[in-house]
Amino acid sequence: LLLGMAQGAKAADPALRVLPGAFSFTDALARLNSTHLKYLDGFNVHAYSWMGTTQGTTGIWPEHNMSSLHQINAWTRFRDAVAPGLPIYLTEWGWDSAGGGEDCNPPPGVPGGPFPQCVSEQAQALYAVRGALVIARKGLSRATWYFYGNTAVTTTSWSQAKGLFARSGLVSSQAARFQNKQALYALEVFAATLGQTHFVGAVQETSAGYVYLLGTTDNTPTHVVAWLPVDGDSDATSTISFTLSGVPSNAWYLGLPTYTAAPNPTYSSASSTWTIMISAVPTVVALTSVAWNTVTCVNGVNHNGTCQCASGWRGPTCAAKTCPDNCWQRGTCQDDGTCKCDTYWSPDGAGEYQRCRPENLLSAGNCRDTPAKFDPASGCYLSKCPNDCGGHGTCTSSGCVCDVGYSGSACQLLPCPFNCRSHGVCNNGTCACRPGFVGPSCEWPSSAAVTSLSTLTACTNGLPFTCNGVPCSALSRGDCATRGQSVTSTFNPADYLVPSLTSLAGVIVTASSGGSPASVIDGNANTAWQSGQCYPNGYLTNPVVNILLNACQTAGVCTGTSTGSYTGLTDGDYINTNVGLALSGGQAYVQVQLPTATALAAVFVKTSGPATLYGLLTDGTWVSLGAITTAYSTNNFEPSSGQTFTALKVTASTSISVFELSARAGACVEFVTVDLGAVQTVAFLSVRHWAGSNGGAASTVYQGSVDGQAWTTLASGASPQLLGTLDVELPSPVTIQYIRVSHVLVEKTAAAVYVWEINAWGTGGPNGPAIAPAVNPVSFRDLLGVDGIWGWGTNSFSSSLSAGSYGPSTFAGAAKHARNYHNWNWDSSNPNFPPAYDRMVAPGSTDFGIIPGHSSALPQDWLNWDNEYTAWRAAGLEVDVSFQFTTAMFSPSLFTNPYAAGYGTGAAFARHFGPTAGTGDVSTLEVGNEPYIGGVGFSDPALYGGLLLGMA
Repeated sequence: LLLGMAQGAKAADPALRVLPGAFSFTDALARLNSTHLKYLDGFNVHAYSWMGTTQGTTGIWPEHNMSSLHQINAWTRFRDAVAPGLPIYLTEWGWDSAGGGEDCNPPPGVPGGPFPQCVSEQAQALYAVRGALVIARKGLSRATWYFYGNTAVTTTSWSQAKGLFARSGLVSSQAARFQNKQALYALEVFAATLGQTHFVGAVQETSAGYVYLLGTTDNTPTHVVAWLPVDGDSDATSTISFTLSGVPSNAWYLGLPTYTAAPNPTYSSASSTWTIMISAVPTVVALTSVAWNTVTCVNGVNHNGTCQCASGWRGPTCAAKTCPDNCWQRGTCQDDGTCKCDTYWSPDGAGEYQRCRPENLLSAGNCRDTPAKFDPASGCYLSKCPNDCGGHGTCTSSGCVCDVGYSGSACQLLPCPFNCRSHGVCNNGTCACRPGFVGPSCEWPSSAAVTSLSTLTACTNGLPFTCNGVPCSALSRGDCATRGQSVTSTFNPADYLVPSLTSLAGVIVTASSGGSPASVIDGNANTAWQSGQCYPNGYLTNPVVNILLNACQTAGVCTGTSTGSYTGLTDGDYINTNVGLALSGGQAYVQVQLPTATALAAVFVKTSGPATLYGLLTDGTWVSLGAITTAYSTNNFEPSSGQTFTALKVTASTSISVFELSARAGACVEFVTVDLGAVQTVAFLSVRHWAGSNGGAASTVYQGSVDGQAWTTLASGASPQLLGTLDVELPSPVTIQYIRVSHVLVEKTAAAVYVWEINAWGTGGPNGPAIAPAVNPVSFRDLLGVDGIWGWGTNSFSSSLSAGSYGPSTFAGAAKHARNYHNWNWDSSNPNFPPAYDRMVAPGSTDFGIIPGHSSALPQDWLNWDNEYTAWRAAGLEVDVSFQFTTAMFSPSLFTNPYAAGYGTGAAFARHFGPTAGTGDVSTLEVGNEPYIGGVGFSDPALYGGLLLGMA
């Protein structure tokens, strides 16, 4: 599927950027191979900033060492190794937050508070700009915010996701009237003041402060941005100093909803030392080399050399008037606010107008003789349709939309059978089929026409891609990036991931009781070690709990009237071993010295007949702890609190056997211990544990040891009932060989406890050391984007929304590009047959664009993607399309040939929407959104891989 869709799109329009769907790093490399890279223009990643805390998976600031946002590092290492310079697109990132009139609480009637991924509105705004800075520093080419708006929170949705992503919008939901949140304003200020700059270097990246250099791609710094990497709601401040050549001029804050000036740092010219107070709110400082105060903004405000124009004005100095809807992308906006419309022609007879080049106007042909023109008075929105479309179509803003089958700029060309089934070009009633298709209507043969790479030929019209600064004519940026590289046919994720110290060879796991302790290091979060039940007698073999375990192996500790060995008395086995006591002087007894004077919580005894248990107090007094009346019974005695004992004794008036004598000084503890095999430096832990559903544990603690004997606490305070993964950054790295997770049980509560996974890493953390900073060739304006949907939540085509009202233009100040979730099953009811995009319903008077006598050839007969994407572009947004498919849309068994299905659909999409072969409305095609998604994903790597290559 992947292979087919990739090749199909590139065959139809090489200029269309093609990306794979977004997988986890490991899953992606299981599906991608070196052949795919030849047809791809980048990698596709989803990453959010979360970590496991005692509240569950929690939204965290982007710089935090345990933030899941840093999983991007593996992609960067992989990219740099196999395809240097190939763009990485982060197509989903962001934070849920309150704001815009909505909070993060569950729906009415559902108990509980805000979901833990949700942050405050202020924190979301600060993390948005700080996250963008961090992402640019990692060398990514796109950062597309998920989501454009909040979504409804219902009882059903809360039970499924507990609110996650329902509050991630830059505006509130439709129910709250799409109110702007602080993050949208903050990104607008960011784009307006720093949009033309690039990340060029890092001065400092420590917990004491982050200091980045922004500037031009030739590594010339123009701005400094500094902040404290802390929670967005923190009031903490810090003063830092650093050396930097360049004199500060004016300063302002980022992350606030309005442009706000900030105090300038102090500067010592003698030592080039800067001193600046920083907080969670980034401070931007322009260098004096930036002529920020020399630009005159005629109809706007100067913000550090960039004019922010008043409404109705545009241009570098805000001297030119804006045009209605930017001339609808069909003309050039003149300085006086009028449109100079371009001339078009329709080469394929399907109503897809192509802009005429100057040379086309000088020779015979459509451009010179029968051009399609648009009316400047309508801002190039209304067309001048030739011959009123010949009575076989409707004159619309896009020109003639012909009745089904008719074609040509004036609908003058006769229809072809089945419109050539989208596999050819209709020439006045006769199909000219594309290679690989034959028949009067170019019908699909019984065996797929396109089944392998051998049927494809290389494009002859290579494009001037630039890869690593060198122009490259190739099918894709991936083809450019891999040239000269020694690339294996398949990829091993382990080569680029940072292994947990617990996954290395030689690691041994032991446990206090229960089975399968090795489950805690198997890398599977769904398998667990389960303890036995410590109460009432399960602790006897637990050396941490039973203070007498194997005490009688030490000479002199155990004494009495036995004529044999005492080792069976304290071996933890109360069934199979015992010590026989003979009468001596009318008494049979055994006495055991405690390791130290100890207050006892409980003593366990089993004998073959009646006996009495005594304890020796520190003052030398023996006190009775209880009588054993039933032979072979298990007995648990609880001494009075406040008593401290030095020895225990069992006495009887007849010969007797004692099967076990055990004692514990406190509550039961169940634990699992990981022996790393050698002393290691540990700085980060990630543990998943649970103490059962009946609250059997009072506390859970993580410990470390060098020798397995003396233990220190690494982390405490974790809820025993957490169940989710807890990520811990230690206050400082420790040198240890053993890691132990212990559950301290509630007294006398019989319960099993669990540990699923124990992972540990050194100072680099789970995502390894930071990637070396380098100049990012992508400006912040080009970096930032937003994830949307058709109609932006209004349930109306974007083209029907009033100019200046809520819609795609709402996000144009904060985003350069927008990404749509485009469902395959909306376009085709059978994936083996390409969608007929050329026969979508034309726009009409209703929101859904239905015209009497016209219906879309797509399964959703109201659907016309042209109505949507042209409006996005008119708002100034570059359009990326995530072509979604799941098993809920199409069963994998429905694909006759995944590669061929992908190829046909990819080609049809590119031919209609592509930058050069189509309408020009779509610049990037993603083959799937998250095609692996649990329960509805394409789990077979081979099936998805074929679709990706075919579609591209």
